[in-house]
Amino acid sequence: GSTLTVLKALNKAIDDGVNIVNLSLGSPRNDPFLHLTILSAVFFHNMIVVAATGNGGGEIFFPAAFPETIAVGALDFDKQRSAYSGFGEELDISAIGGNTERKEFRNHGVVAQGFVNDQTNYGLYILDGTSVAGPQVVGALAVLYSYGITDSAKLKEILFGTAEDVMRPGKDVESGAGLLRIDLALEEV
Repeated sequence: GSTLTVLKALNKAIDDGVNIVNLSLGSPRNDPFLHLTILSAVFFHNMIVVAATGNGGGEIFFPAAFPETIAVGALDFDKQRSAYSGFGEELDISAIGGNTERKEFRNHGVVAQGFVNDQTNYGLYILDGTSVAGPQVVGALAVLYSYGITDSAKLKEILFGTAEDVMRPGKDVESGAGLLRIDLALEEV
């Protein structure tokens, strides 16, 4: 899709009063129109925008690189940064994204439902990537939101504060606050 399509979708979400949005997409290019729309969503409409860091294995793609988003990276099943996962100072939190490229992890992806590649065959697939890590964070936020925690700062505090520290102590450039732990987050409500 194009940036225009993303902008239309975000504006529709704003108009519909959506509280949490997942953007499993990205580009190395900073688009000022996308940034302005995200700024509007976050600051004027109290929307939480979660974005995948990208699968380039280097710097974090936009929109995850925007400070107003929750930037989500991917870990493998050893709780290490997946080689493809974008990383850097902007990284907020990580979730299991799998790694189907490693022989020992051939079937170690995340089961996801939807369309793959040709957009005609809907079904269950084993996928890997930051695009499957991001929705896990959105789901966790939605569960917390359903408990009446609607303040975005409080939601982030709970989510980041209960993440499992898996790399270096504290927030780091390879896993952010650490591995998403909804079980620990629910103990805070």
